Amino acid sequence: MMETAEGGARFEESRITRAVRYAVEALAFTATLVIVYLVWG
Repeated sequence: MMETAEGGARFEESRITRAVRYAVEALAFTATLVIVYLVWG
């Protein structure tokens, strides 16, 4: 049962990590668009 608990904890952690990584990539993409707009504008 302890292995199942660890697996659940790791699953939740990986879910949070995936969400954070997605948010960071979205922010980086937006920042890139803004920089390109400012440079080309």
